[in-house]
Amino acid sequence: MGKNNRHRTGPNKPIWDVLLGLSRSVGQVTNVTAMLIPYLQDRELLSRLKDPAAFNRLGSRLDSDIRNLTLRFNIIAKQHEGRQGQTADPTEWMRAIDIQEQYIAWASDFDDIAIPTFTEMMEMLRAAGAKNIVQMQSATALAQQHSP
Repeated sequence: MGKNNRHRTGPNKPIWDVLLGLSRSVGQVTNVTAMLIPYLQDRELLSRLKDPAAFNRLGSRLDSDIRNLTLRFNIIAKQHEGRQGQTADPTEWMRAIDIQEQYIAWASDFDDIAIPTFTEMMEMLRAAGAKNIVQMQSATALAQQHSP
């Protein structure tokens, strides 16, 4: 491992930097509604939806869920706002681990709540003739990539 502190284990690991990377990575999934905009601007495509009312209900649910998840995400992010680098303080180290666990739980909830609705909406769009259907990234997978 050499002298690179970023790969050390224990309380001297730059945990606040790790949390910042984790926050940035999983936070990007909250922009999922922006992925729908090109489809929502295609009036011809929307006119071919088999059940526009169901699509609109899903869109409203997704919007509400993303808003609530984003609020939760922001509460987690505020807990380590402005912190960076390493800590040798065991209390801070435990606090950072708690925050990391909150991010992982949030990511799991995001995947369980938002991805099924988004996927159902994309399937409805595909059935109406949409091309280049996008897929949402798993927040849990992103969280695992950025865990210490």
